[in-house]
Amino acid sequence: MFVLGVGAGTMAVSALVMSYVDPFQPTASLQAVVPPQMYRARAGFTGRPVDRTLVQVNGTVDFTPCFTWNTKQIFMYIVVEYSTSKYGRSEITIYDHIISNKESAVVDLKNAIEYPTDHIEQNALAGVPAVMRVKYHLMSYTGLSPQYEIESAAVNFTFPATYFAQ
Repeated sequence: MFVLGVGAGTMAVSALVMSYVDPFQPTASLQAVVPPQMYRARAGFTGRPVDRTLVQVNGTVDFTPCFTWNTKQIFMYIVVEYSTSKYGRSEITIYDHIISNKESAVVDLKNAIEYPTDHIEQNALAGVPAVMRVKYHLMSYTGLSPQYEIESAAVNFTFPATYFAQ
């Protein structure tokens, strides 16, 4: 048991050291497609009124450099960050995907949308600037599972300034 423990500890430390010596550098080229108007909707089981828009994502993300002997899978997600006067910084996940092997490490996104962008208060998102970011968790066989962000993939956009007529 002692030998197995030492071996597992050595593998965990070597994985951590290798991530600092040779950091993972995935690449991404993304574009946010924002509809011309927002709409008001009722969300969740409470039916609370919210501001809603459907931000689509186009482009590719390549996680091939992240796959090493210690990579089990990668959980990537795309978030939209924005601020309002009442709530400050908000972050909403609009897309997520699990990459389980190196052969599927290139994610091709064409008009991808998985979750709507809902904001809890009405009439607060119109014309608000936002940033779309790609974040990911590197799930390893042993050691830590850190969270990273692809800094070069940040896309600035503005939510629509008008609403659909009701």
